[in-house]
Amino acid sequence: MDVTVNGVVVAPGLGFDRTPAWTDWESRTLVVPLHFGFNTVRATATTADGGPNVDSLEVQQPATGQAPALDAN
Repeated sequence: MDVTVNGVVVAPGLGFDRTPAWTDWESRTLVVPLHFGFNTVRATATTADGGPNVDSLEVQQPATGQAPALDAN
């Protein structure tokens, strides 16, 4: 699958192997920059067989290890 975020390809041809059973699954992790507010994530099949069965998409904000900056004014 090609994965795009806000119209920019962030993972071209992301592969997914077949799993042994319908109840088994795989996961993929992508680290991409997001805009503040709304973002569009699109996963597009790139093979004649289509794409995998996508169950969910999880978005997390990475920890920076720093306290937010404060405005001294």
